[in-house]
Amino acid sequence: MRQRLVLYVGHYDSIDNALHNMPGELRNWRARRTRMAGNELAREEVEHINRLIKATDGRLQALRALAEERPELLERDLKRAARRPDQVAARNRVRRDQHERERRELAERSD
Repeated sequence: MRQRLVLYVGHYDSIDNALHNMPGELRNWRARRTRMAGNELAREEVEHINRLIKATDGRLQALRALAEERPELLERDLKRAARRPDQVAARNRVRRDQHERERRELAERSD
């Protein structure tokens, strides 16, 4: 059986995990954008956050539609994620660390 990428959702362990965590990430980014809105020095970071919001919101909408259209994918994806939890967790740690470094670098540049 061949696998194919149906929808890239990001650094999440599973589709279910993405559906639960993406809305919170969107709220956090929107709140951060609001806090930085008046700061001219942070204009680049606000633009970066806007791109993240737009991309994540689009993926979330597409993922919700896919989950509604093909609910069997959620179950199959959960089983796949359960088979290799150590690999997924390690990959996610690396990605979170990279994201945190990028966030700090942006914050340092805006200071």
